Amino acid sequence: MSGTFPGHIDAVGPVVSGWVAAPAGEGPLTVCCVLDDTLWLSARADLPRPDVAEALGCGELCGFSIALPPVVMDGREHALLLGVLGHETYRFPGAPTSVVLGRPDISVYPADGQALLAACPDAAGLQDGPGAPLAVFLAQACGSTVGYALCLGPEDGSPGGCCRFLLDVRPPWRGHGAGSRLAEQMLAWARSRGGLTLRTSVALPDGGVVGFFERRGFRVEAVRQHALESADGPRDVADLAWTAPAGG
Repeated sequence: MSGTFPGHIDAVGPVVSGWVAAPAGEGPLTVCCVLDDTLWLSARADLPRPDVAEALGCGELCGFSIALPPVVMDGREHALLLGVLGHETYRFPGAPTSVVLGRPDISVYPADGQALLAACPDAAGLQDGPGAPLAVFLAQACGSTVGYALCLGPEDGSPGGCCRFLLDVRPPWRGHGAGSRLAEQMLAWARSRGGLTLRTSVALPDGGVVGFFERRGFRVEAVRQHALESADGPRDVADLAWTAPAGG
């Protein structure tokens, strides 16, 4: 919970919707939506939400829905600010600070280590040593890199045909197909190598990431308990593997 009262964003897209419960003694609040510091929209949180009322014991009229104009559904990333009028310090828990609206035009292409570092400086530790990338794919939209996929060479002690697979997409662009296209390109490359096994790991709870990999032929090999420290405490980690089918 953030601020002095509870609220939640249910969806951000053509319609921004959710709920926010007013403090005791106040009427329905007004939700403000600001895009790119220029487009300002607002709506009263006075739609019926019996589910919230039952869960929190608050008034039922606390839901809101804000329709975004078609002009912003342009497939681009927009800065987003969601707050409550008269409560300037309030921010909706978990609300994104940027969002992609509409259907983006995403392209995926092979790259080298230098292009990876130029687009993703956080990958600086991956370009040297025995685990150097064997393959790199970048996803691009609106002139900037929005995700990458790496296949790292076998590390010391690993079987020669077993490689590490890393995939990452910037949060605003997740759910728009970049991850699927990156995975497809990397798996096609791995099939062309013959007999290659890719391994990856996913922190749990995973928000559907394990299912994403399983739908592409990965299998869970093990779940390591409390293997990762995070700000919210220890997290389990699922280890997954994919092996190129016989015959490519």
